Amino acid sequence: MSEVGGTGARLAAGASLRQPWPEIVFQAGPLRGLDARGRREIEEAGALRALPDGAIVYRAGEGGESFFVVAGGGISLVAVRRGDDGGSELRAVAPGGCFGEESIVPAARRAEARATGATVVAEIPVHVFRRASARAGSESAERMERTLRRAATRDLLRTVALCRDLPDADIDRLLDAVRYHRFERGQTIYREGDAPGELWLVGDGMVQLQSDDGERLHVRAYLARGDFFGDGELESGLARATSAVASGPSLLLAIPAPAFREVVTRHPDLLSRLRRVAEGQEAAQHAIVKAAAKNQTQHVFRDLYRLQVARSLLTIDLETCVRCGHCSWACAELYGVARLVRRGDKMVTRVDASADPARLRAGPLDGLAAALASDAAIPQTLLLPNSCQHCENPACMVDCPTGAIGRDPAGEVFIRDALCTGCGACAKACPWDNIQMAPRPPGTPAPAVPGPLAGPRPARAMPSWR
Repeated sequence: MSEVGGTGARLAAGASLRQPWPEIVFQAGPLRGLDARGRREIEEAGALRALPDGAIVYRAGEGGESFFVVAGGGISLVAVRRGDDGGSELRAVAPGGCFGEESIVPAARRAEARATGATVVAEIPVHVFRRASARAGSESAERMERTLRRAATRDLLRTVALCRDLPDADIDRLLDAVRYHRFERGQTIYREGDAPGELWLVGDGMVQLQSDDGERLHVRAYLARGDFFGDGELESGLARATSAVASGPSLLLAIPAPAFREVVTRHPDLLSRLRRVAEGQEAAQHAIVKAAAKNQTQHVFRDLYRLQVARSLLTIDLETCVRCGHCSWACAELYGVARLVRRGDKMVTRVDASADPARLRAGPLDGLAAALASDAAIPQTLLLPNSCQHCENPACMVDCPTGAIGRDPAGEVFIRDALCTGCGACAKACPWDNIQMAPRPPGTPAPAVPGPLAGPRPARAMPSWR
């Protein structure tokens, strides 16, 4: 067995400080205006952490349910901008400044956050912030959240080819106009023949471009985080040449045509630069499709989204597996019920075993194309068994009504037995059918239910990650 993607390096969380939070934290723009109760709730649920020089708070591509305020020292946000070979500083965060605002959207981290010198940061859980800000009034809460969302959008735009060299005034114009849209798996963003109205950016997830010749559907491209599309029709004024469909839950940013054309008018060279980037994207897509045809990786491209979002995807090499069943047996011995079921999707492919797993998840899919097309690639028949993939944005965690499901700093999804009521919402929410309900282990205390039905609930089942 092997893992594709891995869970990533563990965060350098730093030492937790047990002391009152400094006033500079609550004077940060998004927190200004909170009442005493809101401040107290945030202090109790959050954490004040001391970080040594060079400590990493989080890495690019990781998920997160908190944003941060610098209480002392500084944080450098380093990202690989589209078209660059290495990382560069996106921005420096001084005391009183915020970072990690992507958690408000929510979307994966855009940059690596690293302490510059001895630093103290306040970690603020988003759900607690929203509850505290709501008591400040709807208008105030909207202002607080809008401040964080705008900062997150600015960081995103600074890393994409469209905006990387634009001056601040033009970035602000786009920020005024941009709109966020969420699409579920299989949902249509626009259809072939529609009039163009926006330029689209992929903030998170994956988008499939496809055309229909009347007899069959042709997949033209897969677009991942940081890619843009729909610009060609805005430039020509012609109808959409393809349909755009979400390959899985995706977060997209739409820039209306008037704002896009206004920026292009001030920067005539922008269109030629975008065309060069688009040609590079197209070349990468041709390499992927060519490798798919050569190596019979049809399954990978029918469900490429799955490989993109999985942080820890278990695979079984069927060429060497003797079908002894010891893997499932050992899992059952450890957990009381097997969390690994040797059923699932199978794919026949050629993969370069020496390839860096991190490249397989690099955007936009270029690492995967290189691994498939490599001369060192060897034939493999792989089984993707039913087991937890520790998704970047776990649907099971979002739908859990009691907060029993969590995720540690390394991205591993786990369950708090004492909080689980056995409602089964997580099993219904998992898009991969990788959760089953299992008998509650003997001696596990049932959770108490507040309100009129107060008292222990006879939860006889609880989820088991397959």
